Amino acid sequence: MADAYPDWPEEGRQGQLANFEVRADGTIAPWLTFERHIQVLHGLWEHSPSTRYASIDTPVLWLPADTGEVTWTHSKQDAIVSAAAALTHSRIEWFSPAHHDVHAQHPSDVAGLLHRAATEPDWIST
Repeated sequence: MADAYPDWPEEGRQGQLANFEVRADGTIAPWLTFERHIQVLHGLWEHSPSTRYASIDTPVLWLPADTGEVTWTHSKQDAIVSAAAALTHSRIEWFSPAHHDVHAQHPSDVAGLLHRAATEPDWIST
């Protein structure tokens, strides 16, 4: 994990390791079976969240990650700006450069934003 995510804090790497069973022989295996993982991915692929934006009336805090891959980032920016515009109350806070597990890579920053969103709900709409 340290080699794969050298810029992550130790707590983020430990959090990722919690997704795996550490066996007595030192090997690891994911807790989520391959079949269930595929079910989750299929559900994500089939889901169309944009069809539900009009019914969302609670504040939404977007925490997108910019990996540095320019084409992907521009596409993601366009999609998130469009989604945020379709919501009554939302705020976008970009993390760059960042991995999609931004909560593991930047736990203090994410916690701070979540705390602010919870304690200052109007902040999301400004």
